[in-house]
Amino acid sequence: MSKYQVVDEQNKILKREIENEANFRRLKHDLKNTLLQVDMNIKSGDTNLAIAQIENIVGQKLDNPTYLSGLTEIDYLLSMKIQKMEQLNIKHKISLQIPKDLNIKEISIDLSAIIGNLIDNAIEAVERLGDVDSPIIIKLIYRDEKIYVYTENPSEKLEEDFSKDFIKSSKSNRFGVGIKSIKLRLEKLKGFYNFKYEDGSFKVLIIVPCKLQKPKSS
Repeated sequence: MSKYQVVDEQNKILKREIENEANFRRLKHDLKNTLLQVDMNIKSGDTNLAIAQIENIVGQKLDNPTYLSGLTEIDYLLSMKIQKMEQLNIKHKISLQIPKDLNIKEISIDLSAIIGNLIDNAIEAVERLGDVDSPIIIKLIYRDEKIYVYTENPSEKLEEDFSKDFIKSSKSNRFGVGIKSIKLRLEKLKGFYNFKYEDGSFKVLIIVPCKLQKPKSS
């Protein structure tokens, strides 16, 4: 590849990054205004309308969560993702080893965004491939005051440099934005990430520091 082709490719990546940043700001602005309406309806007692507005934002009906780990924040998110995978006939395997008394309230928004992005990326990757036998694998394990999140999904061949802040993808702009969002949130949480493509699968390991909730002294 000539230096002119390299520069042209870099310019395309930069242009896409700028467009994604602009779209992100617009979506954030729209979401903020929508959430103000949701907040108003909750405070005025019109919870049914608030729920309908939230369902419109997430794009699916909010059913009662399935008991999976005992942590409401995790169970609610995973229940919605499982429901989506089942609707799309996507095979999946989920393994959870998380204590019920784990205190994730302070990190629940960031952790949910990270896990949600990983699963959304996995679902989109499988949808692009079509009918596949291999399942999406999702593992959450708590050990040594850390939450380990591992996902693995069938994927088209990826030749991206995952060390970069912006991931170029000819198939999905959301993939690049999702990876960047995960990195930013893990930086905030002082966590660790590793993304890699190997043997037809996209594999991700996320580590987030999180201490067990100490029992209250009597």
